[in-house]
Amino acid sequence: MSPPRRRRTSSQPSPPAVRLCQRQTSPLLDLPDELLTLVLAELAPVEAIDANLCHRLRPFARARILSQINLHSETDLWDLEHLLRKSPGSGNHVRELAILFECSGSARCVRLIKSLPGLTKLVLCQLESDTLAALLLEPDARDYLGNLRALHLFARADDRVLQNPRISVWGDYLASWPALEELFLFAAPGMQIVPTPKSRLMPFWTLKRLHLSLTAFDTLDVLDFDRVFPALEDLVIEETKEPNRFRPILLKISPTSLRRLDLRPAEKKSDRLLGGISMIDDLLPRFTRLETMYFRPSLYNPASLVHVLPQLVHLRHVEFDFGTRVTSEILNVVIELPALRSLVFDHTQAAWGCRVGAKGSPADSSHSSYHMWPGWIPARWDHPTSDLTKTVTRARERGVHCTGTAVEALGWLRDRDGEAHAAILMAQCSQCLARYWGSHSQSS
Repeated sequence: MSPPRRRRTSSQPSPPAVRLCQRQTSPLLDLPDELLTLVLAELAPVEAIDANLCHRLRPFARARILSQINLHSETDLWDLEHLLRKSPGSGNHVRELAILFECSGSARCVRLIKSLPGLTKLVLCQLESDTLAALLLEPDARDYLGNLRALHLFARADDRVLQNPRISVWGDYLASWPALEELFLFAAPGMQIVPTPKSRLMPFWTLKRLHLSLTAFDTLDVLDFDRVFPALEDLVIEETKEPNRFRPILLKISPTSLRRLDLRPAEKKSDRLLGGISMIDDLLPRFTRLETMYFRPSLYNPASLVHVLPQLVHLRHVEFDFGTRVTSEILNVVIELPALRSLVFDHTQAAWGCRVGAKGSPADSSHSSYHMWPGWIPARWDHPTSDLTKTVTRARERGVHCTGTAVEALGWLRDRDGEAHAAILMAQCSQCLARYWGSHSQSS
């Protein structure tokens, strides 16, 4: 005999009413899944608590969480492997993977990467030679890394990883990957990251962004950049020795494809703020299609830069970095560039003003003198005839976005609490000060 049915009271809504209440509490359920995901990204989690809503969002939340994974330890790796065993389909959501520790076992790394068919970016740090060789030179590497668009390799400091005999032809293997657009190679001091001068690399037809950290063993000037990287648009080269080797490299780069150029010279043992010899400014007119340019010390002669900049008519972003000399003539030329949209002054030194004294304090310690840290700036930036003030004002009138510590200094010097803002700015630049005084003490 079945139990008697409970009588419905007036306070208990009917099932249709229950469904109606649920729809009233979560009207987002009427949106398509794609729009629902975008809207929810702008809402607080408590506003989305609903059983039906959470059920529909579960696959989107999983895809968002798993899209970028950074593995910092063996524990993180075990957790990811456990998730992939429990939910094999989860590997389809991973787009970016970074192995940021010394992973043991090449087979394990290969097995993990093979389970991520949608992988587009791979970052490998501290890997052993055998592990790296197994990842790059597997016969079916192009099958499980066929969608890879970005590859970042960081060599170990205690092993000549990229000189392993098995990967002496690593360049040709990477060049054969059909979708590779971005390649970052960072080698520790004493490691070689480019092939020997006798090697002849295959062309990287799809590569657009190349970031290299050179070592004393690298001879990039022997490479035919125009042939090896015909589609190169973004080039970043970090130098570890002096004098730098940028000039012979630039002479071998196609002048028509390059859009962004960032050359980072080695840290000097001497006073970095005293300027330097012009290295490459006379070569810049070759690259008439440049859109982004970073100016760093010891690479450019201010006197000749005034005549070079007007020829770079496609420049959209210009950045003057730590210690770069900037004259009034350069400022006036830069803001007249027809395509300029953003301008950055970071730790620049002006051609006028006072020198930073010992221990990071200004040479003139009076309260009326404010200085960039470290560098030279005018004693009073808030003076109406200040060249930089005029330049920033004119640039903003032309629709150019101006940022950087030097521009910030103009703002806080107009405030009454100038000293408080000066302290904040000095704290922001403490890292640069430590680097500067560290190199200064080594040279002395």
